Amino acid sequence: MGGGSGTAGPVFVSQFDDRRMTLDIADEILMLNPNATPLIVLLSKLRKQQTISPEFIWFEDDLGPYIDRINHGGGYIAGAVELVVDNGVYFAPHDLVKVFRSSEVIRVIGVNVDTNTLTVTRGYGTTVAAAINDDDYLCILGNAMPENSTHPDYRSGQPTKRTAYTQILRTPFGVSRNSATARMVTGEDERKRLTRLKGEEHNLKQEQAFWFGEGKNDLVNHVRAIKGIFAYITTNVYDATGALTESEFEQFLETAFAYGSSDKFFFAATRIISVINGFAKAKLEIEMGEDTYGLSIIKYRTPRGTLHMMEHKGFIHDYNDTGVVLDLDEVTLRPYVGADTHLNRNIQEPSRDGFLDEYFTEVGLQLNCEKKHAVIVGVTS
Repeated sequence: MGGGSGTAGPVFVSQFDDRRMTLDIADEILMLNPNATPLIVLLSKLRKQQTISPEFIWFEDDLGPYIDRINHGGGYIAGAVELVVDNGVYFAPHDLVKVFRSSEVIRVIGVNVDTNTLTVTRGYGTTVAAAINDDDYLCILGNAMPENSTHPDYRSGQPTKRTAYTQILRTPFGVSRNSATARMVTGEDERKRLTRLKGEEHNLKQEQAFWFGEGKNDLVNHVRAIKGIFAYITTNVYDATGALTESEFEQFLETAFAYGSSDKFFFAATRIISVINGFAKAKLEIEMGEDTYGLSIIKYRTPRGTLHMMEHKGFIHDYNDTGVVLDLDEVTLRPYVGADTHLNRNIQEPSRDGFLDEYFTEVGLQLNCEKKHAVIVGVTS
């Protein structure tokens, strides 16, 4: 008789029939076709942290800014002592400021934050006062306080709150009882074939959400959506506007490596990888072995750091001119607790003469410190 009281003693998981188990096979499915989902593969191996809430929150802090620019269309003559800048709030009385282009040092006497206007003493160092152009860069050298002075003006900022959400992804598939037991000429029964195929499909859809999702919490319909990489990175975007030269690519990397790790990952459309492969071969090195997690990776060495490059087959159509540099120290996969990718067997109705299975994931994506990442677009050749 089936069922019944069974045998004496405890029940062990090895005794379970896999047809009634929830199978945690995330790693298994990832390695079926790792190059189709490189971001998921890397984050699953390097940066994964469970969340206990479908809405997860983190805070980002940053050092006070020390670079600003002149904001006056006609520029200023050497004797001008009132200067309009982009961000007056960056400055305080007693600050010394270097005009990068002319090397002149100026001393700030007063600041009007409402009009972004600095009142200054010109030529405060050994370099004499010179004309200042619109958009000239200004570097704050810190304050120079008088002896026996009281404390300077101070400002205290608060960390920036960031919020993102998990998304529920389900990929069901089913077979009739007869097709599940029929043997195919390939030796693989239909249920096993679909288990493999739908696992790849499930991960591919996750990968696309991680790149192209825009993030949403739909309280009316109880639906949440992943915020993807392109929604996070909005300022560090370099437009090549045509053919990409090696010098232009190096210029882009100046931005990409300005902050964060000296080891970064570059996911790019096929066109961009082909262009870079045509650059100086001495900078390129094929990276193989266990550390690559089955991915095809090329190292590109620059004075700023090492770029681990890989072709992303999902960057097609309107994204076939696009590449993204990520500092993976600042990107984290956030699966909901107990809902990392798994396979649910036999979720069919009791009356069905067949089997229904599904892959199930609830996951979000967290990207910190936007300035540590960069996007390049507009590469035609």
